[in-house]
Amino acid sequence: MGILLTHRHPDIIKRLILVATFAVSPVRPIPRLIPWSVLFRLPLPRFVAHYFLIGSNSSQVDELKRAVQQTSPRILVQRKHCLMDVDVTRQLSELKCDLLYLRPKRDRIVSQRSQDQITKANSSVFICEIDGPHLILQTKPQHVWDCIMDEGS
Repeated sequence: MGILLTHRHPDIIKRLILVATFAVSPVRPIPRLIPWSVLFRLPLPRFVAHYFLIGSNSSQVDELKRAVQQTSPRILVQRKHCLMDVDVTRQLSELKCDLLYLRPKRDRIVSQRSQDQITKANSSVFICEIDGPHLILQTKPQHVWDCIMDEGS
């Protein structure tokens, strides 16, 4: 969404920060077959939260579970379907603003392949890798801030 908004409003957006994201959907054919509407009705298992989202940060498991429970399964399924068909490489390639990509080194949802696609689409992207899981903003906020400030100076 950030890429599309920046593409539509290049006159007002001077810098775009991408965080643990992609320009082309990373969803493979097999996950498309999973009955997400059933799975999203179940409570988020702790091991899934740890493995895919927050790493070893146990203090945030309950908060994450509450946040997921507050979102209706229908909305979660709609979000998942929206992600399956994303391809904004053309728009990304046309961006002229400063681009910063914050990439968690231990991201188990968005792979290195996604970073490679982003840098291939726009070679001016500055990459800042942070040692952490997918939810890097929540688990390593100071490291994120340091990357943003270092790149901004």
